[in-house]
Amino acid sequence: MFCTRCGTANTETAVFCARCGQALAPPPPGSPPGDGLDFAPTETGLAVGALLANRYRVVRLLGQGGMGQVYLAHDENLRGKPVAIKTLSAVLARDPQAAERLKDEALAAIDLAHSNIVRVNHFEDGGPVKFLVMEYVEGETLGHRLAREKKLPEPEVRRIGIALCDALEHAHAKLILHRDIKPANVLLGKDGAIKLADFGIARVARDSLTRLTNQQTSGTLLYMAPEQVMGGRTDARSDLYSVGVLLYELLAGQPPFATGDVRAQIIEKRPTAPAGPSVPLGRIIEKLLARRPQDRFASAQALRQELASPTAGSGGTEAAPATRGTRRKWTFLWTGAALFLCVAVAVGLWYRHSRGEPSATEMQAQRQRGVTLSKRMQYVDGGCFWMGGDDGNADERPRHRVCIDRFAMDIVEVANAAYMEFLKAVRASGKHQRCHPDEGPNKDHTPNGWPASGEPRGLRWDESVTGIDWYDAYAYAAWAGKRLPTEAEWERAARGRTEGQKFPWGDQGPTSTRLNFRGSGIGHVVAVKSYPANGFWLYDMSGNAWEMCADWYDWSYYRPLAKVTTWNPKGPGNGTRRVIRGGFWDNTSKELRCSERLSIDPRDRSDKVGFRCAMSVPSPK
Repeated sequence: MFCTRCGTANTETAVFCARCGQALAPPPPGSPPGDGLDFAPTETGLAVGALLANRYRVVRLLGQGGMGQVYLAHDENLRGKPVAIKTLSAVLARDPQAAERLKDEALAAIDLAHSNIVRVNHFEDGGPVKFLVMEYVEGETLGHRLAREKKLPEPEVRRIGIALCDALEHAHAKLILHRDIKPANVLLGKDGAIKLADFGIARVARDSLTRLTNQQTSGTLLYMAPEQVMGGRTDARSDLYSVGVLLYELLAGQPPFATGDVRAQIIEKRPTAPAGPSVPLGRIIEKLLARRPQDRFASAQALRQELASPTAGSGGTEAAPATRGTRRKWTFLWTGAALFLCVAVAVGLWYRHSRGEPSATEMQAQRQRGVTLSKRMQYVDGGCFWMGGDDGNADERPRHRVCIDRFAMDIVEVANAAYMEFLKAVRASGKHQRCHPDEGPNKDHTPNGWPASGEPRGLRWDESVTGIDWYDAYAYAAWAGKRLPTEAEWERAARGRTEGQKFPWGDQGPTSTRLNFRGSGIGHVVAVKSYPANGFWLYDMSGNAWEMCADWYDWSYYRPLAKVTTWNPKGPGNGTRRVIRGGFWDNTSKELRCSERLSIDPRDRSDKVGFRCAMSVPSPK
């Protein structure tokens, strides 16, 4: 049983929390922990045998929490297949804003299809009961197991860590953060499966409950990264910090900061490795728990590689004392290695100076190229075209007819050099009148990894700018006298002048000569205009970096419009996530199609997302 004050996993028979003494409210007999929220449920629950949405037959209660209750149900349309039903509490269900935010998070999670992620199948909000339909995992939570066993052996800790990395790598590639990694959200199947649940959903529920009730909910503070605790920018490395806390707890029996002023300790202290594990695993955990995101692992994939190697992180385990002859032999080898290293470094420095490292003149040329190309625009013909695709994802279907007016589009994604000019102007003037009203006062538009003042070093100025959020892109576009393109405009521009083609260049699959994608093997954004243009003379409409659009995201927005022709659609009037299009440097063929849709929290910054601008123009007479 989890304590709602400090998040500690207690035994099922405990009356008071073993760590903080908080009274524990016992769940129904045989119920596993709920969603980790401490706001008391306000519903009496569903009766056994109740039929939801004319399809899901309730079998029994599995757990409960502030978000609502979780039930085992049978899907009668699929021959009684077991599913998990998570209902919303009355407080959340009655508030349209809360319900809409939860729906958006659920729809984003539906796109996560991975063996280490609990699948979200559907969000039902048409009847009196609003609920999520999820994959049912027969087994227990990691929190249950931890309460029973206290600590886990290192091989099992590594196995769990690797599974979490696989889940996060898949989610982060789709620009979805979890933000609530803890033992209660890790499910252990009886078949040995390890699955991560509640991507973003519990966090939205908790935020909504705090707003609606003025009661601060808890349960995740122990696992939050410092930047989360301080309300700062979060990215994939924030999730990795939470993984580090979880791995620490599996080895030590409790999180690194479990008593006293936990919030202050998370912000001010960097924990050392727990006692017990091998030196390599200890160093991995220390790196995960670095206070600064840039000092942690850069990605879940990098962390996975370390966890999969028993000696990674330390260069190997300690060796037994060597004999005199052995020491002489190793001394000779080390001396030779040192000489070789000196020569290699000298050659490397000469190579960088003579060929690899850009000179001041080359850097200036990059800067001029980035600024010049970012300002160039190309007309995109107005007219009607088929948007979406019947063979794509659910949010692309059905294919529908859209007509738009003539407009202009940047020929390339906005480059670092052009964004730096905007940043200098904003810093110098301090004026934010053209920024979006929802961005907050005096927002800092500095991209991730850039210094708070001055210019970044080691940056290629003609590469696409990334590490910014939607409000940054909006502000730049307004400063430049432009705007962000609508989703319909973006797809019209991406398809070129050829009706219905799958990719910006045609229907043939992606190759390293056409775009920057996983098959190119580059692993990061490249200079703008590095690949051929499409039919409208626009570059990099696929791959390199996802591109932000003006529209709010709604997966079903175009469904009612399937049988009509719409003019200049601008998307839903409100929402919680913004549309992004075009794929990025690590995507494969499916995500690079002209009709592929994805969404991002407008406050999130990512090295996978950039933008280009559009402009309305008079139609030619």
